[in-house]
Amino acid sequence: MSAHVVLLVGLDRAFEETEPSIASELERAGYEVIEAHNLSTASALLFVHRRVEAVVIDAASDQIAAELAKTVSAIRPGLPLLTAAGTEAHAPADGQAGHRAAVVISTLDGLTGQRDARQMLAA
Repeated sequence: MSAHVVLLVGLDRAFEETEPSIASELERAGYEVIEAHNLSTASALLFVHRRVEAVVIDAASDQIAAELAKTVSAIRPGLPLLTAAGTEAHAPADGQAGHRAAVVISTLDGLTGQRDARQMLAA
């Protein structure tokens, strides 16, 4: 079974270097993660990688997230968009980044049926 493909876009800050990062948590959950660090790259990747099933936006600014959402909707209407960003520019030490990743993974699992596949493999 091939992995579900997710485009992870972090625009106005570097991807977090702390563990667990959202990208590593998504990969650990069985998703193939393609990363983009700017709007131009994200747009190009959506054209090239037709297997992308959802976009996860990790941008601290609501304005940037809204701009990206508008662009994604224009390129791939109906493609699910999830926001992973918290209000802080850096992941807090209390595990909030891990919690954000868990929420994103849970939502993606529901959208893609990934959780059902994982439960069947565990049985």
